[in-house]
Amino acid sequence: MINKNQVWWAFGILLLAVLLPTLIPEFYVFLLTEIMIFGLFGMAVNLLVGYTGMITFGHAAFYGIGAYSLGLLLKKAGLSFPLAMLLYPFITVAFGFGDRLVMCKTSSILLCHADPCYCPVHLGRHREVA
Repeated sequence: MINKNQVWWAFGILLLAVLLPTLIPEFYVFLLTEIMIFGLFGMAVNLLVGYTGMITFGHAAFYGIGAYSLGLLLKKAGLSFPLAMLLYPFITVAFGFGDRLVMCKTSSILLCHADPCYCPVHLGRHREVA
């Protein structure tokens, strides 16, 4: 059950997150944004590797593909930032589908780099084949 104290804390943190970028220099906004992105990335990997024990390199691969495709859309294609932000997930998903096509036809221990939800399925298949 959520009490009033928790609601006030959540409201205060949300208000601080909205107002803080107007109060501090742009560099610190950028730095805090990067800290939040890598913190979220680290928590996701910790959840998979630490609690479930699954080996995953898929996070890093698709994080890199997304960042690189966003950079290419901005620099080489000359798109505006909002349009590039809308398009880059589709590029990452397309690479994900290509990865699935390759992974579904392979049956070796190298499948550990596959996406975490497919890793146990493929490793189980590998143990049955071997």
